Amino acid sequence: MDPSSIAYVICLVSLITICITAKAQRNVFNVLSYGAAGNGLTDDSLAFMKAWKDTCSAAAGTPTLIIPKGKIFLVHQITFTGPCKSNKINVKLSGTIIAPNGPDQWKAADLSTWLAFQGVNGLTIDGLGMIDGRGKGWWDRSCKFHRGQQVYCNIKIAENTTKLKLVKFHTSSHFNSFSFFLLFPDSISDC
Repeated sequence: MDPSSIAYVICLVSLITICITAKAQRNVFNVLSYGAAGNGLTDDSLAFMKAWKDTCSAAAGTPTLIIPKGKIFLVHQITFTGPCKSNKINVKLSGTIIAPNGPDQWKAADLSTWLAFQGVNGLTIDGLGMIDGRGKGWWDRSCKFHRGQQVYCNIKIAENTTKLKLVKFHTSSHFNSFSFFLLFPDSISDC
């Protein structure tokens, strides 16, 4: 093979690789690209919602919402709603999501839900990231220490959702809750 043919083949392979990579990246929605700071101080809720909107609107392949490693995202109450255009949605949790630091910093009137997925079919959540509810401020107000005061909190991970591939708890550290439940409707089948 002469040098010009080799150069032609290399250019062709490079062009194909670039096209494949560009197509794959159209289905990847990194919260940083939507304005999330990831510094643990700035409210990143709006960036998460914008990234979710595009993730849920993508029709081809398996759209993936990226929560990148090495960042800490402060997120207030969010419900990620569907139905989505794709029948498979992936959330790649590599970084850390933290809740507001106690009830005094909670913006929402409803204190019962922090993060929820509703009506999202084919949802997969994976990665080695962390979701930190920062519960100390809530426990300090609990009825254990303040008799007669009622505090309710439901953690809704998925509601009205089918074909959920979940979240394996490979490592759970500092997990101390007497009433932590994952509730799934009867219609969820084994994927």
